[in-house]
Amino acid sequence: GVPVLDTLEVDYLPEITVSNFTAPLMNITLMSFRTFTFQNNVLGSLNLVSRGQGVVNLRGNTLTNQNIQVQGSSDINITSD
Repeated sequence: GVPVLDTLEVDYLPEITVSNFTAPLMNITLMSFRTFTFQNNVLGSLNLVSRGQGVVNLRGNTLTNQNIQVQGSSDINITSD
């Protein structure tokens, strides 16, 4: 079988994009980043923790449940397209 990606930890990367991903669950922790873009994904549950400073863009995702925590001075942009 193929392992299931359900956890993503980002530390010291300037720009990150995750797109066109389908999964029942995704846990994301962001630290020391400039821009994180999460677009056109289909998830049962999204757990996102942003620590530090950066911009989080959530665009065109289908999420059944979401839990977003911002610690520090991150900006969150959520759009449906």
